[in-house]
Amino acid sequence: MNLSDVLRQSPEFSGLPTRELDMLADTMVVRDYPAGHHFIKEGRPGDTFYIIVEGQVVVTRKTAHHVAEINHLKDCQSFGMISLIDHGKSTATCTAVGPVKAASLPRTAFEMLYHSNIPLANHFLHIVSRQLRHDMRNLANQIRTAMTQDSSDEIKNALLK
Repeated sequence: MNLSDVLRQSPEFSGLPTRELDMLADTMVVRDYPAGHHFIKEGRPGDTFYIIVEGQVVVTRKTAHHVAEINHLKDCQSFGMISLIDHGKSTATCTAVGPVKAASLPRTAFEMLYHSNIPLANHFLHIVSRQLRHDMRNLANQIRTAMTQDSSDEIKNALLK
């Protein structure tokens, strides 16, 4: 399967016109990564966007007491876009579960596409807004769960600030 086909099957890129899909595919680099490879590390600046061609990636975050698995990604799913847009530190670690074949788009190539192709730029922003909406809903659910599990007024007040 070529990268354009992978992008067409990706939930994030399936609606993109063929011209933009092909342009994105031509700009990305496909590589094989070993099991345990850290694509992105929590707390470090992100500089690359990835889409999984074959394999699985686990997404984890550190909590006060352990490392929590927050997502499990598979073929045609992507990660790392938000850091490219906001130049911020990564909020999670993304690690290959087994051998992974992934396509990558480094910041320099991303910025070139972003500034030269309006449909792609709009699509990148749409992907980020969907991810942020998803993350906000998850956070709201976590807060509701914490509030119902511990009826301590002190914890409720701290969460609502």
